[in-house]
Amino acid sequence: MKIDIVMACGPKSEQYTPFVIDNMLSTATQHELSFILPTHRCNLDFLKNHPNVKSIIQMPDDIKDSQHSASHAHARSVNTSVKLIESELAMIMDYDIAFLTRGWDVWMVDMFNDQQVGIVGTEYLDSMRGARKYLNYPTVILSMIRTRLLTDHKIDFNPRHNPICISTKEDSLAYGRSIGATVQPDSGYELATKLRPAGVKAMTLKYIHEGGALPMGQNFCEGPVLANHMKSGSIQTQETIDTWKNLVSSYVKNNQ
Repeated sequence: MKIDIVMACGPKSEQYTPFVIDNMLSTATQHELSFILPTHRCNLDFLKNHPNVKSIIQMPDDIKDSQHSASHAHARSVNTSVKLIESELAMIMDYDIAFLTRGWDVWMVDMFNDQQVGIVGTEYLDSMRGARKYLNYPTVILSMIRTRLLTDHKIDFNPRHNPICISTKEDSLAYGRSIGATVQPDSGYELATKLRPAGVKAMTLKYIHEGGALPMGQNFCEGPVLANHMKSGSIQTQETIDTWKNLVSSYVKNNQ
């Protein structure tokens, strides 16, 4: 099966994207991967002849700097790129997440043999660094999705600026939180707030708070699939980036 992958690329992605593409291609065992790369404040033109790179889109740099600018740039990149998806199943992912186990593609695609499953991906958890977000549903960090759901439900990846306090049963269901809780509708929040109320079944890769596969980044696991998200890739030092890549490569090599 062909799978189009939207990887939203921002600052410092030159240091990650070739590595992550190679990681995914070397750990996928059955399905054909094509990458759509929207770029913001980075230059990935050196990948334009890569056989698995379907498109590189240079996004405009016209979003004013603010605490929300990175989220808006990310969301705009994804909103623009999903229009180029041609495969029945697609992936949406950050540029600083890698797989640690071979055959992740088979496991994820096989989840869709259940016709009620519409999305498979990494979860949010309060123990993860950052704002409190929706729970128990796949996220924009990394998700495989039935492409038609993006258009059928008019998914907009833009964030909302202000946290909301959940006050209705409908919002409680959508965000996976109790009434009275506060939640930040960050980039991609409509994956949960539109798909879950519509009855779209999901499979999540669980966040491992302690004792995960790697001693840095965010570790996720479900079934035979392990993945690691560097987190805040654009602000990491070169030493940290190199250490992360070496850890990922060593784990994959030693756990074939």
